[in-house]
Amino acid sequence: MTYKDYLQECHRNELIDLAFYFKSPYTLDELEEMSLSELRDKISPIAFGEVATWIHDLTLNDLQMLKLLIEDGCASVIETPQLLPAERLGIIYIDEEGDEGYEDDEQMRVCDDIGELVAPLLDDAIMRKQQSGEDVMETALYGVLNIMGCIKLSKATELLCRLLPDHDARLAPQAIAKFLTHSIIVRVEEGLIDENNEIILYASIQDDYDWEFEIRDVEPYEPNDINEILAHGTYPYFTPTRQCERDFCRLLENNDYSPEEVLCELTFSYSDLQNVNIRLSRWMGEMINSLALKNMDEANEAAQVLAELNNGIPKFILKGNSSRHVSGMKPSSGGLVSDMFTEMKKYASESPAPINDFPMPIFPMRKVSRNDPCPCGSGKKYKNCCGMEN
Repeated sequence: MTYKDYLQECHRNELIDLAFYFKSPYTLDELEEMSLSELRDKISPIAFGEVATWIHDLTLNDLQMLKLLIEDGCASVIETPQLLPAERLGIIYIDEEGDEGYEDDEQMRVCDDIGELVAPLLDDAIMRKQQSGEDVMETALYGVLNIMGCIKLSKATELLCRLLPDHDARLAPQAIAKFLTHSIIVRVEEGLIDENNEIILYASIQDDYDWEFEIRDVEPYEPNDINEILAHGTYPYFTPTRQCERDFCRLLENNDYSPEEVLCELTFSYSDLQNVNIRLSRWMGEMINSLALKNMDEANEAAQVLAELNNGIPKFILKGNSSRHVSGMKPSSGGLVSDMFTEMKKYASESPAPINDFPMPIFPMRKVSRNDPCPCGSGKKYKNCCGMEN
């Protein structure tokens, strides 16, 4: 597929997003007044004529993935809740047709016409990122977002300016502030503007920020361990830092998960548990069914590890706090009833109530958002289906 083909397939909202990501000089009001053909005509000169500018704006992960795809032609789809900005731009896309000879049907590819333009520029762009320390800043920004779920840009700036210089002497506060003013991460993760006209950034693992929820009135968690931040900003999978995360990974390792599968499952589970509408009993049941458990004791122990993961990681609606921190509870030791395994296998309960000391916030319902599967059952995203009529 060519990038010109991709632009032809984009709907209005997608084209407006692209113009924003590419830093077009037009205001939102001006873009919304343009026709589809006018929007494409405004984006094309930037995409094809200003490659030397925007290629350096992509993240190091983007650049390395582009280099891999251009050299190899395609790569097996990396399953991760973390989206690369190049995917948001449509430069990297998923080929659902695949090629004969590949085990997986879906392949990641780079648009042919864009690939030819960026190929000579990639090595220089990668070297600049690594020499300037911008790659570390990108990982740290993603780490703060993934830990907090959402955070004001001003607060993220303050955190990174305070923690990064001691970690890397190249990263002075001025360099960090400058990075945050132009980073494509900020543009693609920018969500709402609050009542004080401050930008709020949302982690890509949230998938969408059109939530109808009420964030709990608690003191925001403030990550101060730069190693924890960097570990949760790595792409495509997180590195475990908390005890509950390490216990979860150990459980999977003991059940014949490969090292990559362990980190993949940790990242997806972390994303699932951040979701304010997750059906925890179903998640726990599916996880237990995926393990090679021999008896009820092993099932109870596994359920306890899963409960501790849910209780121990940061929650979006708890301002980055964990359920356990907000409840003030200590980790529980056992307390499962004998039919827990059976109950979860059937997904019979809406919440894993048989676990003692299991803080379970009650989450409000969510409206259908732009990136949700369409309720009509078409398999398309809402914005590309019935949402177009609204």
